[in-house]
Amino acid sequence: DTAVLRQAEGARIAIHNGTQDGTLAPRTAEFFRSQGLNVVEETNAQNIYNVSQIIIYHGKPYTARYITDLLGIPSSQVKFEFNPDNYADIVLILGNDWASSNPLP
Repeated sequence: DTAVLRQAEGARIAIHNGTQDGTLAPRTAEFFRSQGLNVVEETNAQNIYNVSQIIIYHGKPYTARYITDLLGIPSSQVKFEFNPDNYADIVLILGNDWASSNPLP
């Protein structure tokens, strides 16, 4: 089961809100936590993003796949910047695409 594999990875996820919706990062973080994911940061991005992006600093393939599939992030918006000492394994930058279409309450 990929949910068990995701949880076993224990990926540290940082969520950066790149939209005007100030509630998006906390709501996304709460949803991720309800799915058993480890969100270590919720903050605002420095810019506004039309399309969500994911930056992978340390290989957590099941978690990365789950996030990219859930948000429909195209491969062109997936960046690999290997740095196992980074505070987060995965940084998710929420864009307007997620703000306008997501399953969050």
